[in-house]
Amino acid sequence: MSENKKVKTLIEKLSSGSDTTVIEAVNELRNYGNAEVIAPIIETLVSHPSERVKSEIIDFLFDLQSEEALKPLITAIADKRNKEYKNTLISALWHSSLDASDHLTFLIEQAISGDYLTCLEVLTVVENLEGPFDNSELEELIQLLNEKKRKNPETTDMLEQIESVLKNFLLD
Repeated sequence: MSENKKVKTLIEKLSSGSDTTVIEAVNELRNYGNAEVIAPIIETLVSHPSERVKSEIIDFLFDLQSEEALKPLITAIADKRNKEYKNTLISALWHSSLDASDHLTFLIEQAISGDYLTCLEVLTVVENLEGPFDNSELEELIQLLNEKKRKNPETTDMLEQIESVLKNFLLD
């Protein structure tokens, strides 16, 4: 069976009602998968009722091995249908050591519009970004954080920490 057919078959197995079949497919996708499997994997995470399956999928997402996974992961974070798992998806960026430097503005927007845990996940990702960063973008984001950080007392401290990291990037 060609690799493309194998991947397609494994993606189809993600829709199975059997936890065992789905988990086996997720584990095989570790070996055969590519960036195109991220969206169906996340759809399964969101829709499957089994906590065991969800746990396996989260382990999969936390161990992504390719920078090609970055774009579909960012798309999934932005998708409102995945709102319940947004923090997990953001966390997958740093667990998988994906460099989201080109998505800094998007990440800051997630922090500003999110809750405390979203801010915490974004802070962790931002602290681990490699850059390089555009100074004018950093200055705009610092200004935006400065304007928005007092709007939600729950996130003020976390947004201040993110702001501090961005200021350090300016100094580097």
